[in-house]
Amino acid sequence: MSKRHDLLAALADGHFHSESKLTTALELSASELSELTHTLQTDGIPLLTDSRQGYRLDAPADLLDGDYIQAHLDGKARGLLSTLEIHPAIHSTNRHLLELELAPAPASGHVCLAELQSAGRGRRGRAWISPFASQICCSVAWRLEDVSALSLVVGIALAEAVNALGITGTGLKWPNDLLWQGSKLAGILIETASLPGKQHLAVIGLGLNVNLPAAASQAIDQPWTDLTRASGHTLKRNQVATTLLDHLLPTLEAFSRQGFAPFRTAWERHDLLQDCPVALETPRGTEHGIAAGVNQHGALRLKTSAGLRHFVSGEVSLRIAHAPAC
Repeated sequence: MSKRHDLLAALADGHFHSESKLTTALELSASELSELTHTLQTDGIPLLTDSRQGYRLDAPADLLDGDYIQAHLDGKARGLLSTLEIHPAIHSTNRHLLELELAPAPASGHVCLAELQSAGRGRRGRAWISPFASQICCSVAWRLEDVSALSLVVGIALAEAVNALGITGTGLKWPNDLLWQGSKLAGILIETASLPGKQHLAVIGLGLNVNLPAAASQAIDQPWTDLTRASGHTLKRNQVATTLLDHLLPTLEAFSRQGFAPFRTAWERHDLLQDCPVALETPRGTEHGIAAGVNQHGALRLKTSAGLRHFVSGEVSLRIAHAPAC
């Protein structure tokens, strides 16, 4: 672990810790400790200082622990995990893995987690709000030839991981949102880079709300929820991260071999839009119709006045029309 991790772990209880206690425990000089705390504060971590009492976080923090996660992964997921990184703060987990693509590209199963993202991104250029130690901010690198329908398969893995945590009532809004009672619980952002030959590097970004502070609502421009609200109790983030990887890594491995077709039934099981009136914003204008599931390639099937049409995720933004059944 880095000294930044070590300091955060020492402060995770939310209590004040004196300078002398921290410098001794972490084997730092007073100037090194001051520089380290300044770096964390600059990164956006809510670390408070007091000349008499020392240092503390503004609240207790449920920090991620790489040793715990690796020890508790099931056998298949552990075998597919090539690298696990955990950062106290980072600009974007997706951007980090994409930058590694240059030196050289990360292997399949390279996982990056962060306690805080300063420049997290959502689909279509939106910001993804990532308060400190309150989400699973995760990106996974995977090498594969066909990336079409990848976001749908990732959504299936995400939905089934949340179900495995004991939470019911979730569903997927094509192509990449996990909702609970109409509010956003998680989002997916997939970015790709070309590799030699026919392969692509897919960087799969996931933002799963675990226990968001109420203040987050001021910066989020859509209805949101988290696992605490959906379950009625607080879940440990290490358990959530482990369960997520247990489902995601084997799903990615199967998809890279078999494509989307074997997952189509699973998508239908989680599909929130089936038979719902929807509006799609496309480069050519707004399309209205009734959602009719997806085809074998993951494209949305839309029943319109002109007949059945198909749309791929990269070209549309979708809204669910208000209707009692949806």
